[in-house]
Amino acid sequence: GVSVSNLSADTLTVTWTGAVDELRLAIINDNYEHDVYLLEADKVYLQQETIELESSCHIVGAPYGDGEHPATIQPYPLADGQSGFSGWPQTNFKTHGEDQSYEFKNLLFNGMFADGSQSLFGVLSTYGERNSILVDHVTSVHNQVITYFNFGHEEHWTLTNNTAVQYTSYPGGMWFGGFFWGGGGWSGGALESLFIQNNTIEGTHGQPLVIWDNGLVNRDDNEMIHIDHNTFVNSIVEPRFYRHGNNTHFTNNLFINQISGGQTRNSDVTNLAYNNDR
Repeated sequence: GVSVSNLSADTLTVTWTGAVDELRLAIINDNYEHDVYLLEADKVYLQQETIELESSCHIVGAPYGDGEHPATIQPYPLADGQSGFSGWPQTNFKTHGEDQSYEFKNLLFNGMFADGSQSLFGVLSTYGERNSILVDHVTSVHNQVITYFNFGHEEHWTLTNNTAVQYTSYPGGMWFGGFFWGGGGWSGGALESLFIQNNTIEGTHGQPLVIWDNGLVNRDDNEMIHIDHNTFVNSIVEPRFYRHGNNTHFTNNLFINQISGGQTRNSDVTNLAYNNDR
């Protein structure tokens, strides 16, 4: 079973027992009634299926001390060894609804299945209309392709103080991958706003950022996409996909070893590679 206890009227502490899928079941059994679901520090919550969030809530890790790790979420295989995560892309969370607000804070996502057999596509994929997404102080490791993927319409995204490292990719998957993808077309969603600040992004098997469309929908003259004070390291290709992305402003970012994939014959398998022979 799943053990939960009330911290306050608006917060539900998901008490760690080690049971598989206890976070997902706690949210479902609570019928999404609480505003905040608080995870214990220095614990690993094993997840067997995608958590589908239908209404506003915050998923937050408790403060952790020296020598401890943040509350961690890690995938776990089904009894037959296969992934139980739904659809494409396979991510820890999917958000839905209209005019909802979702926050993810102070967490560590380990994308590698606990038995080491495979890895998840990413942490979060979003759907719906006019939803707001905040991700803050979240570390993600061993994700396969794209950490955050926007499929929603008129979404508001804020990504601050996060670390995304040690991507795994998959056979033939080089040049398709990154930290954030979205913004109209090419399977991405539409953006109402996007703010990315103080993140460290290392080792993406593609462009860390794909902002495909011409910036923001319903844009006022003073609105822009802002990419500020981030560190990009060992990106296999250039930091941002080379098409479109109007009204995107880069300020005070550090770029180290971009286009690190070099020139190889493998560049010919895709037109996504910046440094192929076209």
